Amino acid sequence: RAFFRRAMYMPALCIIRHNLSSKQKYDQMIKTGKPAKVAITAIMRKLVVLANVLLRDDRIWAENPLDQHEYSSVDTEEPITFFY
Repeated sequence: RAFFRRAMYMPALCIIRHNLSSKQKYDQMIKTGKPAKVAITAIMRKLVVLANVLLRDDRIWAENPLDQHEYSSVDTEEPITFFY
């Protein structure tokens, strides 16, 4: 498990920094009193769950367009958002 935690730590920090819904979830956990490491671990788990869903359904991940814009120019099938 230590190998997995080391491998997922930096991607979790990046997703917290660059994905609005991840940042909101992280901030919510911190606000309710969770230690930062616990909140990061929860985000790491969300990344693993998302990866499993994408592989299972043979889909690609598309960022939630509402995180950055009020409109979407994505012409693919319905994207999977990070927190659903």
